[in-house]
Amino acid sequence: MKVRSQSTRGGSLGVAEGVSIKGAQQSGIDIPGDPILQHKVDTYPRLFHGSTPRSHSYVQPGWKDIVDDLCFQIDRMLIDDQERLFAVRQIIDKLGTLCFYLSFGSVVEQPHIEMESTTATEEALNVSGDRNAETGGKIHAALGEAINRSNTICSVCSRPGRMHDLHGLLSVRCDDHSSVR
Repeated sequence: MKVRSQSTRGGSLGVAEGVSIKGAQQSGIDIPGDPILQHKVDTYPRLFHGSTPRSHSYVQPGWKDIVDDLCFQIDRMLIDDQERLFAVRQIIDKLGTLCFYLSFGSVVEQPHIEMESTTATEEALNVSGDRNAETGGKIHAALGEAINRSNTICSVCSRPGRMHDLHGLLSVRCDDHSSVR
């Protein structure tokens, strides 16, 4: 079996020729999808516009309820035609904390402003129109709440946890999972 290197935005990826891997959309390489994320895509089509985010995304098993609650709240916040202004861009664990990237305020097909949930400001979510600014503020508050929850819930099992350094890997874990990588 030959292995060829394919360039990606983050470097190169070795791929065995003749092997089909499903999921990655930007690089043209298909990588297996996250079943938890796929469930969110299927449950909240207005937020994901029917497909997984183009940037590599995954949901930690212990945080599936946090992400589900956040998606549920945002889905209920969007009124009238605001859904065309909103899109989930990426969901990841970054430095042991939930990061939820989104765009809100420009039509999805057009260029958008990506906001990292840990640094998003209310001004960044204030898009034209009072109704959109109000919704943006509510989304910002819901993001903050979800991030705070991820800092106290084990990313493996959903029980109460705290931040652990697992040989250089930061992760919120309960006592039972504090040594599992």
